[in-house]
Amino acid sequence: MKPIYLTFTLFYLFSLHLYSQSWQRYYGNFYPGYLPGTAVESYDKGYLIAGISGKPLFNSLLIKSDINGNILWQKQTDTLIYVYRILPMDDGSMIIGGSIVTSKYTSLAFLMKLDQCGDTVWATLIDYCCDVNMIFEIKKNVNGDILTSSDNFGKEPSILFCFDGNGKFKWKYTNNISIYNFLPTPNGNIFINGDTY
Repeated sequence: MKPIYLTFTLFYLFSLHLYSQSWQRYYGNFYPGYLPGTAVESYDKGYLIAGISGKPLFNSLLIKSDINGNILWQKQTDTLIYVYRILPMDDGSMIIGGSIVTSKYTSLAFLMKLDQCGDTVWATLIDYCCDVNMIFEIKKNVNGDILTSSDNFGKEPSILFCFDGNGKFKWKYTNNISIYNFLPTPNGNIFINGDTY
């Protein structure tokens, strides 16, 4: 019977330890914006966080934190440049994607690679179709290519783009569908989830 009690006690103490590590942080200037933020775990078990900050004009705040949410560095974009997605890389760099608002009704999607400190390595505007408004998802393919899907606010079908590791355009795919998610597989195939446009 003793091993059972010991196992339960260890589990209970471990659970208390995890609970004691809980934290809550607020970043940027509070404002109820209309765009959601995103957060992903970074290579060092900290976090990469992007969100909208500012008033009356919005801009994105990109934050690198440690495992407890303490800010290690932060970058603020120019006004009307929004970061929607972050893909952390194994070497500490990251690929971010979002949109640049060009007028009241139009915006251009972009991809950008940042180093461990948040400085730009390369940047690519995605303007291979008349209406690519924003990056909806970013994933790494098995061969190191970067796959992204666009979201066009219901105006045009989604497009799946492929870029090499240096941000150079390789190909695009569209088939009159809205892409909600996609999954690169170990054998190089890509599963797409969505609906017909």
